[in-house]
Amino acid sequence: MKHLLTVLILAASLIAGAQAPDDKPLADSPVLSAILNGDLQRIQAGPYDELQDAVYNMANIWATAGFIGQASRLLNDFWHYKTVAPGELHYHHEGFMLLWALSGVHPDSIPFPLETVDDIVQKNWDNLFAVLELGRYPQQEMIEQTEWHQLPDSLLFLKGSLLSYDAHGEGRRASRDNRLEAIKAFGRYLSSGKRQGFDLFQATTCATLVAASVGDSAATGFLRQWGNGYLEYPNSYILDALQGDTATAHMLLSGVIAGVWGLTAADCDRGLAQAEAALSRRITKGPSLIHAQWSFKTLLQQLSDKALASGDLEYDRKATTHHWLGYAPATPAAITAAEKRLGVTFPRVYREFLLLSNGFRASGYVDPELLPVEKIGWARDLDPDLKMEWDGSQGFRGDSAMGLRRSILIGGLQDEEHILLVPPDKKGGSWQCWTFDYELGVRAYPDLRYYLEGRLEL
Repeated sequence: MKHLLTVLILAASLIAGAQAPDDKPLADSPVLSAILNGDLQRIQAGPYDELQDAVYNMANIWATAGFIGQASRLLNDFWHYKTVAPGELHYHHEGFMLLWALSGVHPDSIPFPLETVDDIVQKNWDNLFAVLELGRYPQQEMIEQTEWHQLPDSLLFLKGSLLSYDAHGEGRRASRDNRLEAIKAFGRYLSSGKRQGFDLFQATTCATLVAASVGDSAATGFLRQWGNGYLEYPNSYILDALQGDTATAHMLLSGVIAGVWGLTAADCDRGLAQAEAALSRRITKGPSLIHAQWSFKTLLQQLSDKALASGDLEYDRKATTHHWLGYAPATPAAITAAEKRLGVTFPRVYREFLLLSNGFRASGYVDPELLPVEKIGWARDLDPDLKMEWDGSQGFRGDSAMGLRRSILIGGLQDEEHILLVPPDKKGGSWQCWTFDYELGVRAYPDLRYYLEGRLEL
């Protein structure tokens, strides 16, 4: 996770370098500012199917920090464009519904039915604690019969959860006395060692919720710990987990997390203006490059710098010595030979890339390596299993199937994700760059440069 923090701060510096000198960060925290700027990037240039995720993530951050007005306005603008059926993102709505009900601030028009506060609160509590009803944990009987202060620290999260939940209690909450004991168990669990990632999220979420349910002053401390944990492990956090309870939602609306994150109303207003402008441009004009002012060589160098700084992968001596993940440029003769072999004329952006580097090393765990031009070929020949994705018996149909059938594989031959160039399907059409994963499916970019810019995102 140390490497994630390094990459987030590096990404923040890259984004800052692309902004006008008088632009201010979107939050006091470099990590949070980088996350919000990453969402702006996805709105501006990311794959179309990520657009709603970027919008909802920004709104969720603002709502969690208590700025429900800015969050509601962004959602209102997004729904206005009708780019996605609201039901597809139903898992976010319940937290917003409760914050709307408590604050009296909400979007002008909400395109889905509202649930009652009581139903939202009960569902949220069950989601966090009812898992205890699904089966026995190892040592659960011993944990249930042992006082919390007699247990090893490693078992105290489970003990605190068992003390908090009662399937037969009102609202499936345990007695007040049991929840007060649970707070002590959670407190020692969190103070006894370095909790990380999802474990930290889960423990601080449950501790905050239980402490708030009995009005215990420890709730504020747990909530601050929760907020700091998000800045360290943002990918492990589910932001709306504390929005769905009345007691914790009031705490969020009071601005506790805003103080932890260094987020102000002015920051949110500035972010909202940028998000609205980016959303309008995206819907009306399509995607646009984030770093259009950079040369292609600069983009590849920034990508190299980020990957080498993260320390996530081990690279050969040549890459580390020259601080460059690329290779020697392809010769014009090699490019022409590949075009002749495949019977196509490569798009300008791909040719520009090859004349800078004949292939490119992986820049992260999930980023595939780009092949040298001598090794690219029709995807149907290099990966015969792709045929199952378009033969009609399973997988994709329609435009996605047709695109896969005529695609050229330029990267990720031995990886889970393939990088593909898809020729136009009609005269005068445009080439596209696609990524394909057997689990995640197709993700389309206007060209290879858009895809490579995406690798700089968080």
